[in-house]
Amino acid sequence: EDMSDLVRMATVLEQMIADAQTSLANSDLDLVVRILRADSEMDRLRNLVLMRHLEGAPESAPQDSIHVVFMAQALERGGDHAKNLAETICQLVTGKSVRHISHHDGRSVEQMYLDFLRARRPDA
Repeated sequence: EDMSDLVRMATVLEQMIADAQTSLANSDLDLVVRILRADSEMDRLRNLVLMRHLEGAPESAPQDSIHVVFMAQALERGGDHAKNLAETICQLVTGKSVRHISHHDGRSVEQMYLDFLRARRPDA
């Protein structure tokens, strides 16, 4: 399970970085939205690995659990950096920052920004 989750995280991270490069080159906000959503998947996978090892770390080789958890954490942190790139691209394209949207209705900053981007789309 760990190998599968780590490979999935690496694949998602690779796509996030590729999307960041393409979105910057083309001012494509749809790819930015995809990056913001992918960050949630990275968080979910990291939490899955973390919980698996906290609840049932192998007693014979606990250092293996530590290594797996650190690998998952490093990949998730890479996803955070890709998300930061996406937020910067959004600011460059729209002139608005996702970090400065107020929390007036209980939605997360990311959700409010996704709603903001949807409202800006010409077909919305």
